[in-house]
This record gives sequence, structure tokens and C-alpha cells, in this order.
Amino acid sequence: GGSRSRTCQYNGEWTGTETVCEKSDRVKQCDDIKVDNGKTEGNGRRRGDLRVYSCKNGYTLSGSEERTCLSNGEWSGTEPECTPDIGGVAAQKVCSPFECPDGWSLVPDSTETTTRCVSGEQVTCISMVTTTMNHL
Repeated sequence: GGSRSRTCQYNGEWTGTETVCEKSDRVKQCDDIKVDNGKTEGNGRRRGDLRVYSCKNGYTLSGSEERTCLSNGEWSGTEPECTPDIGGVAAQKVCSPFECPDGWSLVPDSTETTTRCVSGEQVTCISMVTTTMNHL
């Protein structure tokens, strides 16, 4: 409450009424994100609050390990997710089937119906156009 703007006058008195700062409910809060099969350190949801994510044994964390609540009500980084380990290796996510446009083929050639998302591996398409030599 009080005056938003006050001026000190020549007589040493302030114009307006005393300014009082009040807590505003309009401050944006970040969503309370829970990670299945994981745990979270920190529970704040206001600007500057930090959360640190980790996974239970047998699970691997993907996404950001640390996230900070930003002034716009969003968390920094990417949403964390705990995926189960299979045989000591984190399970791969399966992407939707990758298809090349007509006249192109998948490299590396795959007989599988889906292309797995593997770190560092890219799937590309090459042209299937063949060149023919004219015999003279």
C-alpha cells in the first residue's frame, strides 16, 4: 500500500503516504515436477529455487540433473526422466518409424521397423537414383 511515488520536499517532509511493500500472490511459480522412479532435492517453486534430480538404483537419468525456477514460471533445462536399466545399460527409447521420401533409402540399411535413438548415431537418407552409361 501507500504511494507509488514520493518526493522529498524543501521542508524535509515526504509527499504522499508511506510506501509499504507487500507480498504479492501474482508471482509466477514453477510447476511441481515429480520424476517417476526418481528423487528430488529441494522443493521450492519460486524464482531462483534450485532442484536436483536423481534416479533410484536400476534407473538412469536423462534430461537436466539440475533445474532452476525462472522468473517466467518455467524451469531451466529439460525435463528429467528416469529410464530402467536393462542388463546394466540404460534402455533405449524407441522412436517412431523413420521413413525416407520416395526415391531415397535408409542408411544404414535396416530391416527393423523402427529406428532406435542411439546417442551419436544419425540416420540419413541417400538418393536411389542410378546412373546409366550410354554405350557408343
